[in-house]
Amino acid sequence: MLNDLALPDTLLTVAQFLHQAMFDPREIIDLTKTAGLPDEQVVRRLSDAFYGALRGWAFSGA
Repeated sequence: MLNDLALPDTLLTVAQFLHQAMFDPREIIDLTKTAGLPDEQVVRRLSDAFYGALRGWAFSGA
């Protein structure tokens, strides 16, 4: 995925950390219930936020 986003491999540890924090199944269930969105939309939005977080980390001087 880092390659697809044209980001350096040095972000792998950060990517793993962010992924674990953002895609914890309990958090997804809570977000689905709170936001009232279908699972597919929650996953899409979290995925977009994840990609944005990685890009932001990379461009802020990772």
